[in-house]
Amino acid sequence: MKMIISTFVFSLTLSVYAGECDKFKISKADLSNPLAVEKMPEIILTHYQQPEATESDFVADISLLRKAQSTPKKIWWSLTDSSNEKVNSFVKDMESGKGCAEELFTKTYDANDKSLPVASVVRKVRSRDLDQIAKSNISEEKKSTLTEKLKLQKIYLEGHENPIKAKEFAYMIDQIIVDGFQEGITPKYGKVHEWSAEFKSSKSKTYSLMGKFSKLLIALARGETSQYMLSGSEEQLEAWILDQEINSLYPHDLIKASYRINDGDMYLTLLTIENVLNRYWRVHNRQDLPVTIRLRPIINSFGQDGDNFGSWYHMFGIMLYGYVEGPLSARTVGGVESLGSHILGKFEDEKQEDFVNSQGAIIGARVARSIRASGYEEIRRDKSRLNPNYYLNLNEDFSKRIQEL
Repeated sequence: MKMIISTFVFSLTLSVYAGECDKFKISKADLSNPLAVEKMPEIILTHYQQPEATESDFVADISLLRKAQSTPKKIWWSLTDSSNEKVNSFVKDMESGKGCAEELFTKTYDANDKSLPVASVVRKVRSRDLDQIAKSNISEEKKSTLTEKLKLQKIYLEGHENPIKAKEFAYMIDQIIVDGFQEGITPKYGKVHEWSAEFKSSKSKTYSLMGKFSKLLIALARGETSQYMLSGSEEQLEAWILDQEINSLYPHDLIKASYRINDGDMYLTLLTIENVLNRYWRVHNRQDLPVTIRLRPIINSFGQDGDNFGSWYHMFGIMLYGYVEGPLSARTVGGVESLGSHILGKFEDEKQEDFVNSQGAIIGARVARSIRASGYEEIRRDKSRLNPNYYLNLNEDFSKRIQEL
């Protein structure tokens, strides 16, 4: 009899832990047990992908915090290990848990850098760049040489003037809200993603330090909002973007589309845009992705469009944070992000990113104040605010710097 019972228990254990998760002694049933989730190894949790939009997700909370805890050492490795041996070893270790993650979770996330198919892109020399060379006080021979380099995309100058007019940018968003209000769309502040009730009630000290920061801040800092904080409208917005002409979309176009898709919820409007871009920030060829090539440049540059993907991505990320946390906190975070970018980029010229970070924080906070104040029925419609020249300054003169090339 004892042998029969033992055999039954052994068989039951195998059925619970069958497959890749056997060696970890983890099953799907553990996902409903907060204590079991907290003890899951990072090599499994790192692959969790939120399957659908939800305001509370304990597994997402623990997965995000577990990875956040390992961030400092990975930054240190990137600064001190030129061979990337430690980083590569860490990534390999994380991959060893993917099989179990695929058995446990409804959806899994591929954290590895990757390349995606791109549309055939023919980059044309911008007429304004040719005009800058023409008016420069240099010899005709040098003008000819620079023009040839320009055509071969061998010249790039980062702009030094602020490309974003923060006050006007916020007014532009006000105009989108006013237009929507008169069309029957009521503006709403929205419900911000927070740590789940299970996490807040957890007595574990493992995540107590990181958990003092907001979920939005940790997700933005990690570049993982689309993994842990879905709006539910990402697919619809991305489909709309891909239906537009190449090099045709300005910020007001994207904000207007997302605002309507999210029925006037401004938090979800900004989060949806951020998430659509966030999906691709690790991709090697992100500049030439179908989404990116439909976005107009929003920074000052000469010779190329610069990091067009990065400028849009940073802009909406810091706008979102400014919207939720206010200008002071957002500008502080933006400043820290810029400093980190300068260090990792070995202090390359990144003034445009600095401007985007600082101005985005102001814009987000202004929009939040405007939403809370309401009164949109009293604001007159002014379509001129939807003109990119109204809220962007993309006319920097590079002629003096060209003379120094």
